[in-house]
Amino acid sequence: PFWGRLRAPGRLRSRRAAMAKASPVQPLEYFCCGCSLDIGCWVILTIHLMMSILYIGSTVLNIVFDEPTVGAEVAPVVQAFNCGYALASLPFILSGFSGVKFGHESHLRIYLYWMLLTFCLDTTFVTMDLLQRNCSSVPKFLLTTGAAFACGLTRLVSGVTLLMYLAFMGYATFTVWSRCL
Repeated sequence: PFWGRLRAPGRLRSRRAAMAKASPVQPLEYFCCGCSLDIGCWVILTIHLMMSILYIGSTVLNIVFDEPTVGAEVAPVVQAFNCGYALASLPFILSGFSGVKFGHESHLRIYLYWMLLTFCLDTTFVTMDLLQRNCSSVPKFLLTTGAAFACGLTRLVSGVTLLMYLAFMGYATFTVWSRCL
């Protein structure tokens, strides 16, 4: 069965014990306070796969079939880039699934490098978007009652959202890195 093939954290202790002497950064032994790293990698890979399918599907519906869906207000060039990047991600995601299922560290490490590139690109684009956005996205009814407060609140929520994204992606990347060891 699927659960029998999952690697137990105890098998990695000798390799991790050697790393404890060499590095101040210690790998995770568990994902989300008790799940194995294999399950954590499956969850991360599944979320990445679902997001890629969402980007591909919404771009095809928005541009090819001219049916407005999620992200219809985004420029077609950006949608095409997101779709292309999502299509390029699929082999790396499949490599990650293969690495976890069959225990091939090199397959999972290939996905780890793609995930790091994705993390860097997403962080750069989201930060650029937040810095370029000037309170133009504030709803009109808030501008009439307190424009400065609404603008400040929008910037605060955007900053907190960026920090939450960085924390989640950092934890996901660290989980995959820990499983690669």
